[in-house]
Amino acid sequence: MTIALMLDLVGVARETIVDDYASSAGYFARPAEALIEHDDWRHDELVVESPPEYMASALTHLDREHGGARALLARQGLTDTELDRLVERLTEEAP
Repeated sequence: MTIALMLDLVGVARETIVDDYASSAGYFARPAEALIEHDDWRHDELVVESPPEYMASALTHLDREHGGARALLARQGLTDTELDRLVERLTEEAP
């Protein structure tokens, strides 16, 4: 979610953010090295899912409830100058 927030802040297309999130499952889903035990349940493999609709829904919520990444971060105390500097550091001009 943090990566999606930063991508939204710098103006990456929503479709690209959703696609990036959906592709992340392929990097994390793999059998666990050993059984994972917690209370009364067990899993013999670790599977991480990242359905695109989850991110699409989160981005819609970000817009509706918070006005987008920039507005959310500003409400958390970042100034316009700090946000502009963050965007500058996270992006570079195309050659």
